[in-house]
Amino acid sequence: MCSKRVAVDAMRHLLGRLAFILDKELLNGQKVVVVRCEKICMWGGLVSQKMNLIRKMDAIHTFAREGELDNLLKCIESGVSVHLQDSEGRTPMHWAIDRGHLKIAEALLSRNADVNAKDNEGQTPLHYAVMCEREDIAKFLVKQNAEKDTKDNDGNSPVDLCDSDWPWLQHAGKAE
Repeated sequence: MCSKRVAVDAMRHLLGRLAFILDKELLNGQKVVVVRCEKICMWGGLVSQKMNLIRKMDAIHTFAREGELDNLLKCIESGVSVHLQDSEGRTPMHWAIDRGHLKIAEALLSRNADVNAKDNEGQTPLHYAVMCEREDIAKFLVKQNAEKDTKDNDGNSPVDLCDSDWPWLQHAGKAE
């Protein structure tokens, strides 16, 4: 029979091994799909140092980023909020726009995602569409009432950041 002390040591060992494996995978460029720890007591040392390497990203963000519509919809149906922000303040909408997934953006907006949500830098999905030069998505967002004049933390609006020749973006409410 295991004593409490042995169980605690075993848990520390297992968490340390998990952190080492994840660290090794991340450093070798391997893709970690979803890592989420609800309640883990970490007493310092190797485990906490290794776990700090993993950026908080929930499943819904991963599915939005990767364009996995079916899995994204399952998340939402199970009660996961479309407004959930990751450690950088990005919502699933930000990730969908960043990666060019129009169908994901449409699905999120049809489930009341905020078209004007701001990340930690004060940027909205329209900022992302403009910076990534995704004109079709930018037009879609404007048609969905995305605010073109919202300033980010550096004082730039999507219109300010637009290097492309998108005259429709300059005219309020006149998306083609």
